Amino acid sequence: MFGLQHKFRPFYYFWAYELAFLRYRAERIPSATSCGIDSALLFKACPLKPALFQSAVGHALRTGVFPCSIGKNRNPMIFQRLKTGVEVSDRDFDAMYAGRLREISKIHFTPVEVAKTAARFLVGKPGTKVLDVGSGAGKFCMIGASCTNGFFTGVEQRKSLCQYSELLSRCHRLGNTKFIHSNILEIEFRAFEAVYFFNSFYENIFQNNPIDSSVELDKDLYVMYAQYMRKQLGQMPVGTRLATYFSYMDEIPNSFEIRAMDFDGKLKLWEKTT
Repeated sequence: MFGLQHKFRPFYYFWAYELAFLRYRAERIPSATSCGIDSALLFKACPLKPALFQSAVGHALRTGVFPCSIGKNRNPMIFQRLKTGVEVSDRDFDAMYAGRLREISKIHFTPVEVAKTAARFLVGKPGTKVLDVGSGAGKFCMIGASCTNGFFTGVEQRKSLCQYSELLSRCHRLGNTKFIHSNILEIEFRAFEAVYFFNSFYENIFQNNPIDSSVELDKDLYVMYAQYMRKQLGQMPVGTRLATYFSYMDEIPNSFEIRAMDFDGKLKLWEKTT
């Protein structure tokens, strides 16, 4: 058996990853480990020893060789289309997500056109470091990284989404993205030059349709997060750009002024003036 695995290693890895991903897509809530997939969960559908399974997944991440179904939707050139300015619909983009994420995308993830508009405002010069507060499955960061020359860092408290974002970004070779598994209370905004915020805190108030049940939701957390973000933004230098989508503006200090609005006023583009 070992000889066959060695002789047909590329196919063996591909097969292992495909079986894992079939199980992964069947899960309502995505889960991931440092190698991108929760092997303990997915091993139930994959007839490999755990060490071999981890090796297969690790091989895919190290080499960048991924099976076609990992984030490859019906249009594998979707990021190239974004780079060249060709229109991309949310339906096309969201097709790369597993079922549950695709279902909640309309509520929790930024629409493509909104993301493009916000990203182009935030990136004032090549290499601008943009922070996405509550990056979810990485949609804003990946779109921004494709249509601008900025560097996008997403902060997400759900480890599974953070690692899923990283997996998709590496699969599509987006070198100007990074995803951090952390609570926003642990992030220093001054390490960045611009900020994007699609009211990720609101989930603590409107709890009828959460992303999943893996994190605590509480109305008091909304207040705590908003106050922390307001304080952090207040410490940013003059000229800092901020884009908010569906924000109640509880987290915006008085030192920021609106420069433009779009999408019926839902997207607000700000700059710190004092």
